This record gives sequence, C-alpha cells and structure tokens, in this order.
Amino acid sequence: MIFNKPILICFPNNGGVKQFSDSLFSHLGSKVIMYQCLNSKLGKLYILKYIFHKNVIFTSNNIYLYLFSLFSLGEITLILHDHKIRLGCNFKERLLLNLFNIFKWRFKKIIIHDDSGIETKKLLLNKNVYFQAMPPHGHPSDKPPPVKIRCNKSSLKLLCFGRLEHYKNFDFFARVISKCEGVELIVAGSGRVSPNLHLIGNKCNNIKIINKFISPEELTSLMLDSDFLVLPYSDITQTGLIELAGYYSKPLLLSRISAFDKIKYQPFSFYLPIESEKSAVEVIDNVKNISKFDYDNMCLSSHEHYQLQLTLWHEYSCALF
Repeated sequence: MIFNKPILICFPNNGGVKQFSDSLFSHLGSKVIMYQCLNSKLGKLYILKYIFHKNVIFTSNNIYLYLFSLFSLGEITLILHDHKIRLGCNFKERLLLNLFNIFKWRFKKIIIHDDSGIETKKLLLNKNVYFQAMPPHGHPSDKPPPVKIRCNKSSLKLLCFGRLEHYKNFDFFARVISKCEGVELIVAGSGRVSPNLHLIGNKCNNIKIINKFISPEELTSLMLDSDFLVLPYSDITQTGLIELAGYYSKPLLLSRISAFDKIKYQPFSFYLPIESEKSAVEVIDNVKNISKFDYDNMCLSSHEHYQLQLTLWHEYSCALF
C-alpha cells in the first residue's frame, strides 16, 4: 500500500537544520506531514515506517537516510546543505559525502543552496540536482525587534555566533581583535573551543567566549547589543546568518572569500582579509571610525536585504514538488 501525502523528515533536534526544517514545514503547511526524529539510534530507525510513502523529503544528509533508501518504495528528495568537502572537515562529514556520491542516483530530486565553484558546477550537471537559494529561517519571532542603532559608543562591539567549527576561523579573528583597542568581541556557540581560542579568551579582557547552546532569547540579547555580526570564515557551503543579521538590522563583517562574492557589492558589509592579521586590524580600525550616518544606512540596508530574501520561501516550497 502506497501513501500519497509527502513526509518531511528532520534528523537534528536543534541547530540550523532544525530551524530550517521547522520554517519549511510552516510554509508547506497541510501539504506535508513532518516527522521529527528522536535523538537516538533507535529513534532514527523509526523512519523506516515511512517506506510505503510515495514522496519523502529529508531536510539533511544522514547515514540512516541511505538505509531508508534501500527499502523505500517511493520517491526521495534530499535537501543537501553541505555538498563540498570543507576545510578541516571530520571523518563523519567525509563519510556522508561519499555515501551521497554513491547513492545520488537514488534521489528523485536533490536541492543544494550554493551554485558557486567547480565542484558545484559538476554536481549541477546531474539532472536530479537543483540549486535553490536558502530562504531566511531560525528567527525567534515573526516580528523583528526594534532597530537598536549604534550611537557614540566608546567601543565597537562585534559578535561571532554559531557552532564552533574549524572552518569558521574564529581563532584567527580572536587574534586580530587581541591587537585592537576600543573593540569588544563575543564568540557565542556550542562545540569544542580550540586550545588557541581558549588561550586568547583567557588572556584578553576584550574577548568573551560563551561556549554553550544559545537560546533564542539569548541570541536576541546578543544581537541587539552588538554593532556587527562577523563571519570570518575560511570556507563555507551555505549560511543563514546573513539574513539573520538583516532580521536584527545589523551590518556584517565578512571574510573575503569566493562564497561571499554574490553579496560583496551590497552596502551592508565590510570585507575582512583573512590572509594577514595586520590587514585585518586595519579594516577593524576603519570600521571603528564609521560615521553614524553611514552606520545607520548599513543597518537599514541589511534589513531591506532580509525582507527581500523572505520572498524566496514561495519559490523554495514549489521547487520541492
């Protein structure tokens, strides 16, 4: 017996993919049934009860997905968030990408969120692979908080937010800020704090590390108290943090990498060289001296970008079917 109603399956119980899955479900509404996997091996095996469904959508890559594909009688759609080997990726990430490359023929449709780079261009040559820009998600409420504009502050407040990963390059940026005066940095997120970042955080009074899961309420407080959200990444496949900054009307400091080329001409960002700490310090000094007029315009531009990206949800929802 085949069931016709599509199933939306989410593996993670927290983090960006979970937030994305919840937002996607809210936009799809009654078109799908959502199944949230339990946080255990046995809980993930429960997905096998959906092998008789005609259409199953997985919101992320997972080992259990490939077990499911061996028994499923229906069509499978995969939303693939990380389709490239990132700098410093671990064994599990490599294993998942290898499994994907072996089984990608099994999927009716594969959605990726990035269309830049040689690897991606090759992947998009497959007839079942589609690029679709990732819409904004993970915001604490539907209504953005009031804009808190920077005005005559004695110091520049910067925030690095997200799970601590090697490719996010927080160690490098902390070293840069350790050489700056009149700048405060908060690094907030779960994950392993590297020895270098831990050492810098202990030595410098202007650098604070909050190493835990950040609740929506804590995130709102951190964002409203910061002047810029900083993404000093050395590599990336996708991120929803650019739109998150726009939700809070905050401008950005972005590393000068090809993944950010699409928005490098937008008026809400400064660009940070990551090849040289000295050059990065010079950029931070320029950011410190930004006029109130220019900063206010960057805030407004960031929020306008967020509002524009919200329109992507309709197109994204349609692309799944």
